[in-house]
Amino acid sequence: MRARAGRHRVDRVPGRSGRVAAVSIPQTIGLTRAMFTGPALSRALGATGPGMGLAAVCGPVLGGVLTEAWTWRSSTR
Repeated sequence: MRARAGRHRVDRVPGRSGRVAAVSIPQTIGLTRAMFTGPALSRALGATGPGMGLAAVCGPVLGGVLTEAWTWRSSTR
């Protein structure tokens, strides 16, 4: 019999988040290209890259802070 951590397979979470990022980043760039033209497109794409980078840095930190404040169990409710 295999040991499990509750109902969820915690070891699969990083793989799922990577697949979601692999799908959502091209979608974001495609939507940006559909919504803007000309110089506005350049500015929008110029803001998208740093925004994604900032999210990649701040996301895990914010997740850690929230997990410490509310425990990890709050994420599964």
